[in-house]
Amino acid sequence: MLEMLNAGLRSPDYTITDNLTWILRRDSAFSRDALAREIDQFDVRKLGPEYELPIVFMLGRHDWQVPAVIAADYFSTISAPQKRLVWFEESAHSPPSEEPAAFARALVEVALPLQR
Repeated sequence: MLEMLNAGLRSPDYTITDNLTWILRRDSAFSRDALAREIDQFDVRKLGPEYELPIVFMLGRHDWQVPAVIAADYFSTISAPQKRLVWFEESAHSPPSEEPAAFARALVEVALPLQR
């Protein structure tokens, strides 16, 4: 969580006001509570099983916050021009910080070629 907070504070996309609002104001549309409400109401299955763009799922094998087994099951039901599933065997919910070298390699070797 500290890594995410630090990244948000250093990001050129967010002002200090944005960050303080997210941290302190529970009634803001940008607050953690608002984000939690959005996540609770989101059902990816409502998007349908067909996508018109490449899809990449990067899953931590030990993720139980967003259970990887459920994500992988959903992945098997979708169709896309190209789709790739990448497992991070030593990760749970945060492969970018738990396996940074493997994550960077997957971005370059798996995701990047799909944009071409």
